[in-house]
Amino acid sequence: MLCRNVIRRSTMLLAAAAILAAGFGAGALTSRTGEQDPKPDWLKFCQPCVQHDILNRMAGRWHTEVRSWETPDSEPGVTEGRAVYQWNLGGRFLRGDLKAYVMGQEVEVIHYLGFDNYRGEFEDVWMDNRSNAMQRAKGRFDEEMNGIVFSGTADDFTTDRKDLPFRWIIRFVDDDTMVLESFRADPSGKLAKRAEATFTRE
Repeated sequence: MLCRNVIRRSTMLLAAAAILAAGFGAGALTSRTGEQDPKPDWLKFCQPCVQHDILNRMAGRWHTEVRSWETPDSEPGVTEGRAVYQWNLGGRFLRGDLKAYVMGQEVEVIHYLGFDNYRGEFEDVWMDNRSNAMQRAKGRFDEEMNGIVFSGTADDFTTDRKDLPFRWIIRFVDDDTMVLESFRADPSGKLAKRAEATFTRE
């Protein structure tokens, strides 16, 4: 029985290798003229690029001060926390681990950022211990703002509303300061600022 499992697993691995070779092997490396191309154009979509240098401004350890608003006209609540951003998978994806206390409860966040060379878009995935849903967004760099503007949709299970628009803005004030602003839809559907986090490098 053990031998059969080993053989079956080996067969599956060989089949997977054959599929990968068919998709990314000699055929994929052949140019339009039929000649072997040692540096195919598609390789540039697999490597970190200058937009990753923009994200690199976020790498490191940070102290955070977070202001949040229950409603646009309410007084903000203020809390402090810490964040660490570090590169993963060969400098392709930046992972942030954030912790803070909000209303006496610890909030933990895993925040991934990257840049899709092919589509020319920044990508953002946000997960925290207050929800089972991943929040995804896509964005572009705004030179005038000196920051990345992300947009996407998310559900509000507290009001049973789905696909509500939101916007993230990450502004780089200087090498040691950045500001993250969160805008969410109010009951009328209008975007309003709900949180602002100031990051100061430790």
